[in-house]
Amino acid sequence: MASNAETPSRAGPWQRLAQRRRGGASTWGFAVSAVIALLAWSTTAAFAQSDGPGAWLEVSPPANWNVPGASVPVAPPEISNTESRCRTQERPPESPEEDQLVGAGWHLFNAARVGWGIRLVDALVDYDGMCRPNQFNGFLFADGQFAGVISPTPMDSRTDGVGRVIDVRGPDTLNAQFVRYTATDPLCCPSSSFAVDYRVDRNADGGPLLVPFRSTPLPRPN
Repeated sequence: MASNAETPSRAGPWQRLAQRRRGGASTWGFAVSAVIALLAWSTTAAFAQSDGPGAWLEVSPPANWNVPGASVPVAPPEISNTESRCRTQERPPESPEEDQLVGAGWHLFNAARVGWGIRLVDALVDYDGMCRPNQFNGFLFADGQFAGVISPTPMDSRTDGVGRVIDVRGPDTLNAQFVRYTATDPLCCPSSSFAVDYRVDRNADGGPLLVPFRSTPLPRPN
């Protein structure tokens, strides 16, 4: 007597191949999605690095923001009510060049670096909660005249584009280092750093001029 129960069919070779292809398509789709996500993250990170106050570091030579014959820029207004303990690291002016800075609303800090007719002065507006400088810049004078600043905008400690002059190497050469932060960097650890070389052009029409002529990415520490 014949049974009415159906006998499971055995997959043929073409059916097995189709099943493997369907499984492979699923794996391939997952891989493609992962690659797209990685590319999206890389694009976001690259955009974060190309934007922000430190974006000028990405181009060499940087476009010069200094103008010969310019006056000392007026300090921006204070953002926070600075505690008196922070002000103890400031110092009074010690030269006619520094008098110009104080007259423009800046507060002097750090020792001036002087030699070869150059005076490099650090000046700020206020501080963060740990008395670190905010809204500061390095101001360069050559032969008694204002020649420019080391950064196109005032800088805040532990933020994108912050830096300082490391070395005055002679009558017309300076070297500085700056850092770059992305939106996800912890404040302790910026993603990248740059060395910037400057020259002092004493032959510029209108007066001496501080010129950034090279920006070089530095290798990341291991």
